Amino acid sequence: MHHRYLHKRLGDSDQRHTLSRSLMSPDGEVELRVGMQRGAPFYSVRYKQSKIIRASKLGFVLRGAINLDSSWTLEEETTATFDETWEQVWGEQRLVRNNYNELAWCLREVSHPKRTMTIRFRVFDEGVAFRYEIPFQKSINSLE
Repeated sequence: MHHRYLHKRLGDSDQRHTLSRSLMSPDGEVELRVGMQRGAPFYSVRYKQSKIIRASKLGFVLRGAINLDSSWTLEEETTATFDETWEQVWGEQRLVRNNYNELAWCLREVSHPKRTMTIRFRVFDEGVAFRYEIPFQKSINSLE
């Protein structure tokens, strides 16, 4: 198993312009672009230099609460590389390789209620994945 992490705390001076990052798959064929424009995070995906997902906004539209889709600032950025092989009990392949590059963005709302969330992106040779990590906070009772 192999891990490699890079951690960076960002200040306000790092975010005056449109923020953009690029993350490649281990084989270099899949490219994930992540950005933030006017406080709204977005992503796009290329495969072998061809756009397969155009810039798409990230976030949540909530019922009965302020949406989690804009007015964000990037507080922290972490990158990691992961490579392991594990054995299946049964299936087409006995050994399965889990190999990806990761980018995690820790976001905080600029204005009240100053909620936080992390969007974790992973780029594999076969594609991309992302998930939202929303920690417990007084300003979020539920996500509907």
